[in-house]
Amino acid sequence: MVTICKYLFVILLLCSASASNKANEYSLGFGKGSMYTGLGLNYGRVSNKSFSYLSVGTYVLGYGSSIGLLYDYGFSSGYLSTRYSKNNRNAIGVNIGVSYAKPSYQYEGSSFKAGIDYYHFFSGLGNRGWVLGVGVMIQIFGDEYSFGGPLNIGYQF
Repeated sequence: MVTICKYLFVILLLCSASASNKANEYSLGFGKGSMYTGLGLNYGRVSNKSFSYLSVGTYVLGYGSSIGLLYDYGFSSGYLSTRYSKNNRNAIGVNIGVSYAKPSYQYEGSSFKAGIDYYHFFSGLGNRGWVLGVGVMIQIFGDEYSFGGPLNIGYQF
């Protein structure tokens, strides 16, 4: 898992460096969805038409009377682009991440997540405001994998 985390960090740095422009700003956001690694925070670099970010958060997976609250926590990195948006409000992005599940009798260990998302920035990319999005995600846990369609909602400061 440590090796994967190092690769994710390097990818984020490369994405951030590739957007080296004097118009770059930084953004902090809070929300739910893949851009926030479940329920969490993201922080990243915003340029004229892109957003590179790193996020940390947690997913609640369920509750069992014998094991208590079942959750995982992790981080992800991603890249969004508004290149094809006329008003800089619609973005398409990719994200990858790793998470670790709380030990339980049936689910424990690291998982890898990757997804493609569509986002709508109500105030435009790089401005304070609400973000709403949908996506497609694959999660790989050992030799098992599952697909999901996360709903993303958050606020960028």
